[in-house]
Amino acid sequence: MRRPGVFAVYRNARAFGTVRLSAVMSALFVLLSIPVLIFILAYNDRQNAAAINATLIDVVTKTKQVSMEDAGKVQVKGRKHDCRSED
Repeated sequence: MRRPGVFAVYRNARAFGTVRLSAVMSALFVLLSIPVLIFILAYNDRQNAAAINATLIDVVTKTKQVSMEDAGKVQVKGRKHDCRSED
């Protein structure tokens, strides 16, 4: 009742099964790890961009404030100097 061809197929499948299993495991690792790595890179890029923009806005705001204070000081000094020269 046993078929002689079944054993030959099993033996051939077993010989090629280790290579196929290795290839399948490698492919599975690549297919599962690459999307995770891409997600991590995209998430970190988004977080870094948000941090950079927040820092940039903060620095620009401080620079504007300091520039306006300096401009106000220059105007006040200019007015005092004009007053003194008229006297």
